[in-house]
Amino acid sequence: MGTRTIQGFLLTRSWADTGEGVQLEYWFATPEGARLVRIPGERSVFFLRQSDQEAAKPLVVSNRQL
Repeated sequence: MGTRTIQGFLLTRSWADTGEGVQLEYWFATPEGARLVRIPGERSVFFLRQSDQEAAKPLVVSNRQL
């Protein structure tokens, strides 16, 4: 499988949980028409303000046991 560069405008983006991790989906408008790009195997991440860190600790601890 090769790599090809296409220029376009981002129309939508979404994600879905799969058995292999998170799959990102991007739809682009290109001169060749709409193009879907899927990026499998990504990891879920989020950012937390430092001021909210203490309030989130019980959630992090309880999710480690799942």
